[in-house]
Amino acid sequence: SKKTILPTVLSRAHLFEFKHATHVSDSTHSFIKANYAIRFETVKKIIDNLKDEKITKQDVIEFVEELESYTHAQGNTKLLKRIIEIKEYLKDPGASVKQLLEYLAVEI
Repeated sequence: SKKTILPTVLSRAHLFEFKHATHVSDSTHSFIKANYAIRFETVKKIIDNLKDEKITKQDVIEFVEELESYTHAQGNTKLLKRIIEIKEYLKDPGASVKQLLEYLAVEI
C-alpha cells in the first residue's frame, strides 16, 4: 500500500498498479499460446477492426490489460514490465498501435 511509504520515498518511486482480471478471454489465451504467424494475423485483425471503427483504442488497451493480468499470474516480471510500458504508450494519442502490438507479439 502506498499509504505506508514515506512521501519522500514515494515521490522518487515508480508505481505500478495492477488490475487483477478474474478471467482471461479465450482470444487472449489463444494469442498467448499461438506461434508468431498467428499472433501477427491477430494483430492485423485488431488493426483492421480499429481502422474500420469496429473496436476502439480502449478495447486494445483492455486486451493488453488481459495480457498483463495473465503475465502477472505467471510471475514473469520481465515481460510484465514490457507489457505495462506498452500499455502506457498505447494511451499516447500519437502512438503506433500496430507497431506496439507487433512488438508485443514477438515478446510473448
